[in-house]
Amino acid sequence: MRPVILLVLILLFTGCTDFSENQQEPSSVNLPQHESWNSIITLSSQGKNTAIVRSGYMAKYAENKTTYLSDTVKVDFFDRQGRATSHLKALMAEVDEEQNNLLALKNVVVNSDSGVTLYTEKLAWDQKRERILSDTLVTIVTEKDTLQGIGLESNAQLTNWKIFNPVGVTDRKLKKKQ
Repeated sequence: MRPVILLVLILLFTGCTDFSENQQEPSSVNLPQHESWNSIITLSSQGKNTAIVRSGYMAKYAENKTTYLSDTVKVDFFDRQGRATSHLKALMAEVDEEQNNLLALKNVVVNSDSGVTLYTEKLAWDQKRERILSDTLVTIVTEKDTLQGIGLESNAQLTNWKIFNPVGVTDRKLKKKQ
């Protein structure tokens, strides 16, 4: 019986290894430079606010100069006179800190003061051009119509928009251009 116990003890002790020297410190490469909760970011151009971005959570990464936002993102867009003209809501977004561009993702809804509502899953704000862009399915609801298509370009107020590849059917008669 003693040889069996001795053999079991030898196997137990030789099977134990100190893993502490094989463990590495966690890499800080994927860790955010800054984190914040209930955050506000102001995007501006030539000293005037173009958008105010609010989010439940914000993580800023230095290596790619990008800020990631989640836990409901809300954006107020301003016209050149400083009036809030449209309001965006999304589940998450990214801000390119070099260009001040914003990419809103998942359940994106934009309501404008002009009465137009835009629905999509992906929407970009081009700060330099002051344009809203999408390359995915979009739905625009106006007072008279509901329009769908793939791809969109618009001003932030949703008063001058274009759907690139419209889809759907309408009974509405179109006026011919002269």
